[in-house]
Amino acid sequence: MKRNLFISAGLAFAAFSLNAHAAPGEYWEVTSRMDLPGMPVAMPAQKSKVCIPKGGESDPSRTQGKDSNCTFTDVQHSGNTVKFKGTCVNNRGDKMKVSGETTHDANSFKTTMQMSSGKGGEMSMNSSGKRVGGSCDSEEVARAAQAQAAQSRQLAAGAKQDLKARACDTSNSAQLIQAGGYYAGAAPLCTNKKEYCQAVRDK
Repeated sequence: MKRNLFISAGLAFAAFSLNAHAAPGEYWEVTSRMDLPGMPVAMPAQKSKVCIPKGGESDPSRTQGKDSNCTFTDVQHSGNTVKFKGTCVNNRGDKMKVSGETTHDANSFKTTMQMSSGKGGEMSMNSSGKRVGGSCDSEEVARAAQAQAAQSRQLAAGAKQDLKARACDTSNSAQLIQAGGYYAGAAPLCTNKKEYCQAVRDK
């Protein structure tokens, strides 16, 4: 269970860590590999072509991604080295402490990062990137994620309204008795109580 937590957290961080902030970007080829102590087989490296804002390879606050749920509170630059510390929160609300170091030049970077849950679980992630060039929109992934989240919320709201409409439909005489609970309590699901009572009397 703990391994799954770290694996999912690491993959989420890797997926979102290089797509952040509205700014002109350039394409980079990034290779990432996670190391989880106790795993019988090493996890394979993942290679992808990503869009990074210009200059973002040297700043974790720019590369973390709007949806990564990571906050860096201690970022120190010294020449071509960046050391950082922060906290990441996964989709279940679990917090993980993060610390790492990035070295970079104009065309490449290497990052080593450690993650700890504070419950005895630890993992590390190593990544490297090389600039391959080509202009891109570094905000595109974030916009797509936001649009997908908005669509999911809209679909959920529509399904809820449809369920409520069916539950509070007094024209279906077969369900009138069973629907009585929908009208009970201080904040009932159905508010057409008078219509419901009349339908029950007319049944």
